[in-house]
Amino acid sequence: MTFDSPSLVGLATECQSKFVPDDFDIVEADWLHLSVIKLAWSDETAMGEVSQVVRRARSACEVVEPFSLDVGPLAGSAGAIRFSVTPWEPVVDLRVRLGNANLPRLEPTSTSPFLPHITIAYSNQVRAAGPVIAGVAEAKNVPQVRVNIGDVALVEVRRHGHSYKWNTVERIPLAGNG
Repeated sequence: MTFDSPSLVGLATECQSKFVPDDFDIVEADWLHLSVIKLAWSDETAMGEVSQVVRRARSACEVVEPFSLDVGPLAGSAGAIRFSVTPWEPVVDLRVRLGNANLPRLEPTSTSPFLPHITIAYSNQVRAAGPVIAGVAEAKNVPQVRVNIGDVALVEVRRHGHSYKWNTVERIPLAGNG
């Protein structure tokens, strides 16, 4: 999911300036996202497969109603600083529906639990989690913002320096947004 939300950008910018240490790589406003599912490596995927993915994802999404997410509070780990999002249920449901749509998945399924989140900074070095968690604990009083989700984006992601950037292949509307 990508976002066109001034309130989310404002919250991210505020938290990045107050709570993110200088030795983290900031996620710029245009690149804020919530990853729902990883499908395949683009260099191993034929254009015919991409068309098939779009068709099947459209079918899966046409029964998912648009929903809203509350973004916040801020959380930290050794690898990133991110916003929690709630409720999880519509994001998890969307992920399951996309996963069950027989999409050609080349990316191995992660053994980690799926925890929907929006990362605002990535660690660029090996570090202990404790100081990061303590550093963002001050952010507990930052108000949440609400974002509306009316579509998902199929994107081709690339690593660019210390960040992720993408090209949007297709925007897929949720039910009633087509």
